[in-house]
Amino acid sequence: MEIVCLQRTKQVILNLPKKVKKAIMASLGKHWEEYSKDLHEKFIHIFGRLCTAGQPWDPTKFFKQLTRIRQYCNHPMFVQEVIPTNAKWAWQDLGKLVHLVQHLKGLLNGEQRARRRCGKKNCLSR
Repeated sequence: MEIVCLQRTKQVILNLPKKVKKAIMASLGKHWEEYSKDLHEKFIHIFGRLCTAGQPWDPTKFFKQLTRIRQYCNHPMFVQEVIPTNAKWAWQDLGKLVHLVQHLKGLLNGEQRARRRCGKKNCLSR
């Protein structure tokens, strides 16, 4: 069985709209403020000014903890006061999957072409 690799063409990239940057300030829900404070204090204690100068630390743990803080700060759920626990999710709620399904329909209907690698050559197929 051949391996299929889908690639975006340069034409698709050139047709993208201009990037819009918008900063939205949001505060954490009261429930999450204590967790956020603990997360930051733990980071400062392990890697920050409270750590003795001669004590070595693991860079893997540093970036892992830093990534956790970044993910926490950027997650939209923590801005809400109440987190829905019984929410019913459907595949249509996932933007990437909706985009993939639309392109798959286009490929199957013959509206779009996929670039496929056949050995050492590039082949176009429908």
